[in-house]
Amino acid sequence: IIEELRVEYEGRAAVLFIDVWKHPEQGARFGVQGIPTQIFYDAGGREVGRHVGFLDKESIRDTFAKLGVR
Repeated sequence: IIEELRVEYEGRAAVLFIDVWKHPEQGARFGVQGIPTQIFYDAGGREVGRHVGFLDKESIRDTFAKLGVR
């Protein structure tokens, strides 16, 4: 889902996947407590949303829309 969204939103939103098993320091850096965790940032780099657990593609699209990503 993340890879599909990365392609779909290219040039409009940065969609990144970090494998915290391979990069545990990044998990600590972003305060990841459970896997998967989706963290949403606004254009200024401020965290505006966080979800722990599975999140379907449509829910992620809805969050992007609420953040003004078209």
